[in-house]
Amino acid sequence: MKLSHSIILSTILATSSVASTIKSITFDDGLIHISDVVAKRMIGFKVGDELDTEQVDRAIKKFYAQGYFKDIWVENVDGHINFSFIEKPVISKIIIKGYEGDDEENLEKTVLNLEKGFMYDKKKVEAARKRL
Repeated sequence: MKLSHSIILSTILATSSVASTIKSITFDDGLIHISDVVAKRMIGFKVGDELDTEQVDRAIKKFYAQGYFKDIWVENVDGHINFSFIEKPVISKIIIKGYEGDDEENLEKTVLNLEKGFMYDKKKVEAARKRL
């Protein structure tokens, strides 16, 4: 799994400050597909815990494993931890040109293996194009 530079960045940000007690944990507006309640359960630490860079890195990896995110970074300002996210784009429309048939929706599901609402993945789109 290819991980973004954000994991290294989060470690640098977290270690650049003196060990501190976590005073708050927030998630910015880029967190759309996961609720704050679920996100707080996923991270493995809570307000009142000591900040641990390994836990921060594990939390970032858990978020990446969900498949929704293009980039994630974490900032620590005096014990106030903020997770920021850039989500992958979502497929909103599939247009197939040159296809004549009654079952275009079935074609999308079976041949293309893509549907409206799926996360955009360049490799999957290219594979679908080749299958057509």
